[in-house]
Amino acid sequence: MRHLFIIVFISFFCLPHTTVSQELYLLEGHQVLLYKIINWWYFAPNEDSVQLCGDLLEYKNIGNAKISFLQNDSIMKISIEGGFAPLLSVADGCENCPPASTEAMWTNDAYFSNSIATLHIEELAHTNNYSIFIENINKNRLKVLEEEQRQLAFILTGTVQGLQNGKITLHPARDVLEKCNESNERRLGFSAINLVVVLSEDGPQLLKFNLSSRGE
Repeated sequence: MRHLFIIVFISFFCLPHTTVSQELYLLEGHQVLLYKIINWWYFAPNEDSVQLCGDLLEYKNIGNAKISFLQNDSIMKISIEGGFAPLLSVADGCENCPPASTEAMWTNDAYFSNSIATLHIEELAHTNNYSIFIENINKNRLKVLEEEQRQLAFILTGTVQGLQNGKITLHPARDVLEKCNESNERRLGFSAINLVVVLSEDGPQLLKFNLSSRGE
């Protein structure tokens, strides 16, 4: 029995380290079950419905990246398996928005010198699809990204602006419930919606996108 324990102990600590995929929602820095907050918010009385308006909301997706190549390996695609931020909306107030795209506001030159990175967003009823297309990638860094793709982390930040189509919106919402209406002073807390891609949760930043539909 003692020998069996030693074998199990050694085997556990000699296994290669892998990143466990995870999705986290943080409200004002505290991890929350966002679907429960949404359920409460829909039926909250008027005097309580503005409590969340303007609060900082952060979503982290780690360990779900998948890298593929298009057009004879000239374009690298980074997609996120299982969807991205299914309980959040960054689209500006339409129920069935067509896919949108935006170029990166910043790229890490050590990985993407002279590269063009474009983020494509498709919001669906029960999930969202986020994909990043990168042209003219640094070939010397390509192998590093391939090897570390399961370490990549995606961090979306913004402020709560209301409810729309069953999701919390990070843009000024146009929902009939008017959870964060124009007269609410906390609406002034609107800030830019940003997506940051990092090599690992504590690693260097690779890409930054501004998803705001209006200025900071």
